[in-house]
Amino acid sequence: MSLRDSRGHPSSPHNATRAVTASTRIDRRRVERALTAAAHIGPYFAFHGEAAAVALPPQQLYEPRRLHSLLNAVGERIGTGEARVAASTLQYRVAARCWSLVLGAWHCGDLVIDLHGLGYVFTAPGSVELTLIDVTARDCASSATEDVAELIANTTVAQLTDLHTALHAVTRIADGLLWGNAASALMSAAQAVSVSRPCDELTAVTTAILSRPPLTDRLLRTPTGRVRRSCCLWYRTLDRSNCGDCPLTSPIDVAQNGSAQ
Repeated sequence: MSLRDSRGHPSSPHNATRAVTASTRIDRRRVERALTAAAHIGPYFAFHGEAAAVALPPQQLYEPRRLHSLLNAVGERIGTGEARVAASTLQYRVAARCWSLVLGAWHCGDLVIDLHGLGYVFTAPGSVELTLIDVTARDCASSATEDVAELIANTTVAQLTDLHTALHAVTRIADGLLWGNAASALMSAAQAVSVSRPCDELTAVTTAILSRPPLTDRLLRTPTGRVRRSCCLWYRTLDRSNCGDCPLTSPIDVAQNGSAQ
């Protein structure tokens, strides 16, 4: 796997909050080793590494005309004419890739990648993968669990906040749904890592992230796991099925029972 050279794209206005605290330029080979190891966990844990691929920084992907075109392509791919359903699907998949990449690199390499260097690569109509245009990360080999959770949450939530803002500009979609997607995607990524390489610290980090705004109370703890407080709308696609943590199929009354995290 090879990472891209820095292209010096414009910095985000959220740099003060989005940057990984005290980020440093860790040796590129160490980052590549961590990402290569994480890629074995599953496809969402891999960066797109083809040198010939064109990577768009988020600012360009989020331009209204381009984003609207992408949502149309996503809608055709999943069988829906509803822009909000396409937006939910796109956002969930981006969130899943962001959490997977950051969790995977930390779990396999003791470092937290700063996603301000993220880039998007179109791999098919309605399908995007992630790459790194710029590589910045922090060594977390000796960091406390709460510090790791804060670093991972800060860099990922900052990226998703920008995506949500862009989606709100082109379609109507509930913010609670989007953050519910983000919380659900985090759990799925953590479960994939746990199956591959069980680790008590991973559970602690995931729990700590879910306790931080804006993910607080997006999931409800049940005797068998967790269930969402919002629906991702996947049942409105051609697939017509419900997700495993869908509140529409849970016997638990989300509004009245349990303790959410």
